[in-house]
Amino acid sequence: MSPEDSINLLDRSTTKNKVSWKQSGKIVPEEFISLAFRPPIPSTPNMYCYNEQFVKRFASIPPRFRKLNSGRRICYFDDDDGDESNTVVVCFHDQGQGKYIFLPKQHIDGLRVIGVDLFGTGGSSPEPENALRDEKYSIDELKDDLIEFLRRLKIKNLYIVGHGTGSLVCQVLTAQLQLQDQSCVKGLILIGGLPPPLDVSVDEKMMLDIKSTLRNPLDLTGKGMIQTWRRMMLRLHARLNYIKDNSRDWGFAKYYVKVIRLRHGSNASTLEKMDQDHYLISKILYSSSTGYQNTSQYVNEYSRLFTKPTRDMKDITCPVYIYHGSHDKVLPATITKYFLGPYPNAKIITLDGFGHSSILLELDNILKTVCLA
Repeated sequence: MSPEDSINLLDRSTTKNKVSWKQSGKIVPEEFISLAFRPPIPSTPNMYCYNEQFVKRFASIPPRFRKLNSGRRICYFDDDDGDESNTVVVCFHDQGQGKYIFLPKQHIDGLRVIGVDLFGTGGSSPEPENALRDEKYSIDELKDDLIEFLRRLKIKNLYIVGHGTGSLVCQVLTAQLQLQDQSCVKGLILIGGLPPPLDVSVDEKMMLDIKSTLRNPLDLTGKGMIQTWRRMMLRLHARLNYIKDNSRDWGFAKYYVKVIRLRHGSNASTLEKMDQDHYLISKILYSSSTGYQNTSQYVNEYSRLFTKPTRDMKDITCPVYIYHGSHDKVLPATITKYFLGPYPNAKIITLDGFGHSSILLELDNILKTVCLA
């Protein structure tokens, strides 16, 4: 029934609320109970359940938690082999994803990769109430919580990685860390990310570039952009919660095909590679099932800053690496030129044929190329 590279997680001899994984003797978390995909994921070959390699990695690297002075907690994974000389890489996910989107296929020698659930996602605390509408909770407060988190882990010299809207968090965090210590951030890696809001006229041009890739015409300039983006986030929140609660019936298959393959973009060759990479598909589907517990305030924060820019990202002096897919339909590759304003020495690498999600096929290679150079 299942493809050879996938594992049937449903062991009929176990209790209703737990699934036994005979190969390791470990108990797979309860979220995996209903993971027989119905219908199967239309990949190559079809996926009937999560990829075996992903399940093994997931089970071997359990989530960890850190409680902060604010009372909130941060959930993260820590892929560390105990070597104190390892280069630390801290990763922040896109809207609607979660920490495990950054889980390497296997441990990368020389690296300690940490994936973080932002608030409202996975095992981290929910966002404060009314975060989407209330300006009391801002990206500054999030930045302070993340700095405290890094201090509690005793992390000083690190690379910071962000995908999609997670890149906004990375840039604000990096700027603050470098104000405190110029040498603490060794590099900033932005994958399919957004430039910081610095100049209203420039931002309007960038939003028009994004608008040109969208199927439906949207008002993405000025106050219209703020209201439009807020409505989009609310719709996505409701839609993905429905998928999470009804995955056996509605299926991840439709989400994978319509959102990840079509709306996020990729050329035919890259789509073929993604369809064959069941590990990446598993990361995307699992992260998506945990990633829409709340709407993401940092996207809303970007909207507010759009009308009144307050940050000078020129405080970032560490090397900046911009990786973007040429076929990205969410944030088109044309916006990469706007990174050169705040980061004139940034290295911009356009990956031909890749889209917003399929670019994660190259994640392990990106980390090795930049962080182990």
